[in-house]
Amino acid sequence: MLDSSFFISGGVQPRDVELSDGKKHRLYFKEYSGAAFTQYALAIRSKDLKEKAVGMAILISASLCEADGSQAITFERACELKPEVMQAIFAKVMEVNGVKKEGEGEKNA
Repeated sequence: MLDSSFFISGGVQPRDVELSDGKKHRLYFKEYSGAAFTQYALAIRSKDLKEKAVGMAILISASLCEADGSQAITFERACELKPEVMQAIFAKVMEVNGVKKEGEGEKNA
């Protein structure tokens, strides 16, 4: 039997996302899967600019959730986020998934 640490936890982690207008929004995130990460990696490495453009939306739609863990946003809707909002949410997606530390690069939009 494989160790449970090999798999995404399914646990929900609340994070406050602050936008440039100073407003904080409480959002909920869960770990994304290896399959979602592979989709993201292939998208951002693509030579097709339209494919590259959807990379962040792939992981946002996989990670952003409601407090109960249900999906909060579809991929199509994530593609419609404003650039600054997308950047701020993506930073929290990376934080929740251990790619960067809390507070690192908060305002890079």
